[in-house]
Amino acid sequence: LKEVIPQSPIKERLMGRIDRALLDMQNQVALYLRLARAPEQLENESLSTLAEVAESTLALWQPEYQAKGILLQDTIEQATTAQTLTSAAPIPTLLMAAVLNNLLSNALNHTDSGSVTLEVNDRSISIIDTGSGIDPEIAGRIFNRGVRSAKGPDSGYGLGLSIVKRICDHQQWTLQVSQNQPTGTRVTVVLQTA
Repeated sequence: LKEVIPQSPIKERLMGRIDRALLDMQNQVALYLRLARAPEQLENESLSTLAEVAESTLALWQPEYQAKGILLQDTIEQATTAQTLTSAAPIPTLLMAAVLNNLLSNALNHTDSGSVTLEVNDRSISIIDTGSGIDPEIAGRIFNRGVRSAKGPDSGYGLGLSIVKRICDHQQWTLQVSQNQPTGTRVTVVLQTA
């Protein structure tokens, strides 16, 4: 039937959105199940380095950013010695991917022009955007569920940062949010040091 009725670009985009929404829902259910476990029960989960998760997540988001005309770039410090390679802490892949997906989604929603940069090293990752920044009216509540800026876009339910905070607390990672200068936001996740 697909060969008889050609797909229009609009239909293809809509089908792509449906596919992404379904995958997102499946990932969210898996994420909530993992968060219900104690951190020590994550030992059998798939593990990766921060750089590995950042690279794969970046590749997934590139098309969305390109469609909006926003530059998505990274500065990933590559390990240069055997000692540095072994110092890169393995982390639960799904949990860090969920953190990065939420943060990249927020950055995309709140950036109309400019860029978003991922700065990655062995122990931390920062997402730096040139967007609208944090609404001062909600700055003290950004990690609460359901909190959304009246000045921001309509998309989302105000759950992204609360999920990120919960994951970071669960994994004993430090979450830091600050204003980027001259505009935008910097969000940094620092892994627990051994």
